[in-house]
Amino acid sequence: MARLENLEDAPSGSACVAFGANSSGCVVALTAMLHDLESATRSVYAQAGGPRSLPPDGKLVKDCGDDFCNAIPTGMVPYPAGHLNAGMPSKEPVCPADGPPGIACFEGPWAVTGVDMPLSECQEVAVRPVPAEEAEAAIRGMRSAEPRPKEQTINFCSNNRTSLGQPFQRCCTLAYLSRSNGGGLQCLFVGLPSASESCGSYLKVFKATRPALFWMPEANEIVLQECEGASCNTPWTSECSSVVADWPPSQAGMEAFEHPDSETQGIVQLVFAIVGSVLALVLAGACVRRWLSRGGPAEPMWHSSSAKVITQDVWLEPEYDSQVGVGFNVCKKLKEDFKLFAALSGLHQNKVPKGHIRQSEAANQSEKQVEQEPRPIKLMGAGPMRPLHLLTEPPAGERGGDGRSGRAGHGLHTAATADDDDPSPPPPSAPAEPPPPPGHVPGQPA
Repeated sequence: MARLENLEDAPSGSACVAFGANSSGCVVALTAMLHDLESATRSVYAQAGGPRSLPPDGKLVKDCGDDFCNAIPTGMVPYPAGHLNAGMPSKEPVCPADGPPGIACFEGPWAVTGVDMPLSECQEVAVRPVPAEEAEAAIRGMRSAEPRPKEQTINFCSNNRTSLGQPFQRCCTLAYLSRSNGGGLQCLFVGLPSASESCGSYLKVFKATRPALFWMPEANEIVLQECEGASCNTPWTSECSSVVADWPPSQAGMEAFEHPDSETQGIVQLVFAIVGSVLALVLAGACVRRWLSRGGPAEPMWHSSSAKVITQDVWLEPEYDSQVGVGFNVCKKLKEDFKLFAALSGLHQNKVPKGHIRQSEAANQSEKQVEQEPRPIKLMGAGPMRPLHLLTEPPAGERGGDGRSGRAGHGLHTAATADDDDPSPPPPSAPAEPPPPPGHVPGQPA
């Protein structure tokens, strides 16, 4: 913590400052701070007071290494050694206070001074008195004449010190030809601390720092008023009353809203009741409509509602070719990226639906029945077709010596010809020859 001296914008020319330092130490940090203060751009108030007399200076008051040990003290400076009251606190504070406030001055209009948020940038928002005729005109449309508006806020601030705490010692009313309104008269109301010499010097510095506001670089500015009384630069009674504008909300409107009569309260309550009822009906209708719209089955996540599902991973989407005029089905498959999500969400079972399982089982059973039914085989020369259950060759142990089957029933030679499906009857067989007489020699006539 250090105490700084010869500060142009400080209320008493000195101030205390608490700061932190790195490994280089507090002395090095204080030296860098004083160098920055000396090389920084001087304020308009300081430039209006002339050249700098003494450079900023300071001394280190506390150098410590504990947490929050550099708090700014509020005590008094002790008397030095050799004094009658050595060691006792004197009347000089270790850190100077802001001191008494200065005189109140009007500062504005806000379009020139650059005030955007008057409630936070102004110490107080300036007000003007409301004449009786204006008050009567303001309350003429009101049900009740009480309370009557007596003051009206305007586009000015009422300040008694600068933003850095320097108290105002004089108030100024300045005028110049403005470039923004084509060379018309523009007025400026400000307060000045003791650091500034006069309102004229402030106006010269103001023109040098903001030349874009002035119509011509030549001397066309003038000091209309310089006074040292509280609120002596009244804007609405000077030659610049045209720059004063009421700042809404008006005092009359605020008071009428805060203190309405009983009839006004009844109308307001009726309006709120009607608006609330309409909103409630609209909200209820929207809820009912949404409930009715959700009554049907939920839309599938992976395919359309008209798709034919083969499995949870595969489905057939109906498509239509407008150029050909033919509809067809497109087989689509669930992407690999979504299978994990479907499995985690419980939607993917990797199973065939029950309906398709039943159809598949029925088809398999019908195929087995067809395979198990005996196939009709036609015997050559045996007349009509009849089923033959055992047509396979017998095992080798049951065959005869000539390789023929040892069973009488298997001595028949069967064949399935291409005429099996011919519906025409078979040709008649030739009559059998009678057996030869006993003792007949083959090759000789009987």
